[in-house]
Amino acid sequence: MQFFPEGGNLVDGLESEVGFRAVDGRGHGVAMQGTVRDGQGRPVASFSSRHLGMGAFRFAPAPGQPYRAVVALPGAARPSTRCRPASPRATQSA
Repeated sequence: MQFFPEGGNLVDGLESEVGFRAVDGRGHGVAMQGTVRDGQGRPVASFSSRHLGMGAFRFAPAPGQPYRAVVALPGAARPSTRCRPASPRATQSA
């Protein structure tokens, strides 16, 4: 499972588009769905693949909050992965 935040990083309090891709052991895209959960286990965003294991969703991380993505894959597997922490502020490129 790979996540690709718009601009490369999530920013505290800023809603962003987050792309994702789920692949099997052979690198083939797989259908899946999942939720992003905060540090208390509450769902804060949901997502599902649209084509070849890829898709996108909108998400605005709260400052200092850890997040985990819980994914439902074919065969009832429900792995989870820790999400990268959000940056406290946006950066600009020249």
